Amino acid sequence: MPFRSENPVNPRACLGSAMADEVPTDARPGQSARIVSSGDRIPAISGWILSLLIALVCSLTKPAQAATVEFDSPYQFHLLMGGEVLEIAGSFSWSVPQNLQLTLAAAPQVRIVSLNSPGGHVEPAMEVAEIIHRRGLATYVGRFCASACTLAFLGGTQRWLAPGARLGFHQAHAPGFSVEAADDVLRTAYQEFALPPAFVAHVLRTPPADLWFPKPAELRAAQITTGAPPRTLVALDSDLSWSLAEALPLVRTSSDRSVVQFAIAVSDVLATLRKADPEACWAFANQGTTDLEKLVPSRAIQVYSSAEQEMSEDISDPPPTVLDPATRNAAAADLTQSLHRERQDSVFAGLQPTSDHAAFCQSLYSLLQAALAMPEPRRIRALRVLLGPP
Repeated sequence: MPFRSENPVNPRACLGSAMADEVPTDARPGQSARIVSSGDRIPAISGWILSLLIALVCSLTKPAQAATVEFDSPYQFHLLMGGEVLEIAGSFSWSVPQNLQLTLAAAPQVRIVSLNSPGGHVEPAMEVAEIIHRRGLATYVGRFCASACTLAFLGGTQRWLAPGARLGFHQAHAPGFSVEAADDVLRTAYQEFALPPAFVAHVLRTPPADLWFPKPAELRAAQITTGAPPRTLVALDSDLSWSLAEALPLVRTSSDRSVVQFAIAVSDVLATLRKADPEACWAFANQGTTDLEKLVPSRAIQVYSSAEQEMSEDISDPPPTVLDPATRNAAAADLTQSLHRERQDSVFAGLQPTSDHAAFCQSLYSLLQAALAMPEPRRIRALRVLLGPP
């Protein structure tokens, strides 16, 4: 959860093309949700997977740069459940608080803020927490909320976590700030919410490249969660309208075996979606959502769901070694060379902003297939580069 941007990779410079803005689609198929605000710098292919694939391409031609997935993923707002629930999906960038206030002013019926975020900047997250608390709103996490997102979560008067959902904590970090200074800022922020000193100490022992996922009992003991969520909220996240982007943060802490099984399951889902509905395939791979049940065989859905669940439970101990920039670049180059040997150099064309969604889906599928075909340990390195946040 950095304080300021860390000079992210510029997709325009890397891919040589301007990235157009696009209004995102509704949050849940079949529900009366509508978009009320969208984040700044929404690319033509938005979400986690674009950032990761751009990093893969750029790493072959540019020097190593700081990881930015956590705070450069575009954000979106969605109204759900007749306007009673406002979902914030994506990173906490500097414009989130202002847009949140505008959204709430236009939707005074909102009672609950649902969070689905890998993190972002501390200061905007704290402002969001203040807005939530001042309005007396509850907060809810249906799948994943990490880093700075946890600060926003703590602003709720009631704080709910769905079964199987996860809150991830780690140290703050920022270029130009010492570790001690960053820790002081984060410690002060958590102290405002009266978190137990032992809990805060555990957070500050967790390096920025890792995530600590406290067990539900630990969250209750620290009074971070306040009880069981309403069933109507849990139902929002049990309709098989999933986004791959929501599962990718789990790659960071899962064992090699679980990551490989998850990649195989994703590949099987993409194999069907790329032919059945390229637009749905694109949505699944990005911050959009897809009704998998209508498009993918039940067996493939079951395997995907089981693989994601296994990743959430199979936390590697000790955590997997974070790939340093040189290793990531080498793994990316290895994957590219494999594609070249198989005469699939055209794969990267599908990542261009001007490419259609069918080309993107085919490119992602081909990249996964190429990575899975590698022998170990090259395979797991390629998969962690392709699927895992840096």
